[in-house]
Amino acid sequence: MERRHGTTRREILDALRRSPGLTADQLAEQLGVTAMAVRKHLALLQQEGLLAATVERRPVGRPVHRYTLTAQARESSPQSYQHLTTELLDDLRALDGEEKIATLFRRRAERAYATLEPAVAGRPLPERLTALADFLDGQGYLADWEETPEGDYLLKEHNCAIFGVAQCTPEVCSCELDLFRQLFADTGAAIDRERHVLDGDPLCCYRLRPGPQEPSS
Repeated sequence: MERRHGTTRREILDALRRSPGLTADQLAEQLGVTAMAVRKHLALLQQEGLLAATVERRPVGRPVHRYTLTAQARESSPQSYQHLTTELLDDLRALDGEEKIATLFRRRAERAYATLEPAVAGRPLPERLTALADFLDGQGYLADWEETPEGDYLLKEHNCAIFGVAQCTPEVCSCELDLFRQLFADTGAAIDRERHVLDGDPLCCYRLRPGPQEPSS
């Protein structure tokens, strides 16, 4: 029973990381549990400071509460030993300057490119996006993608796996965008970041506009 409690709690937090906000009924439907059980978990998570709730009034029926993650919850997500990493980066910056930090993150992006390039080379955009999202998901970013009605593509990262690092060294975000552009450069696609966790958004979102030689699916 205790195992199920922990599992449901994690599932609620993961579901909210993938959404700008959900009601108890929506969470219950997604997780396949009762709304009453979900509300018990939501109450506990609110007490711990991990969730915020806003009242949503509807034309018919009673108002409902819509739940979102707090900054504290995002900081508690898997973040790759962030405290130690940020301390080391601060020391390196003090010893060798900003350019050394930028070089480190460029090398990190180069390693990611070397891993991803064989998986995306010569493939259509949807297959490249799937390979990239799978790679990011394995890194803890809770990534997925979707096609818009206009024929563009949105790549979404619902969790920042290095949130603390990105806060003190935003160079890592620039390197990520450069990596994505490099992976799709031969398609002529344009890629821009539309939403950014560091700007207070609930996720990072990149819009990919297909080039003239790459029709949307």
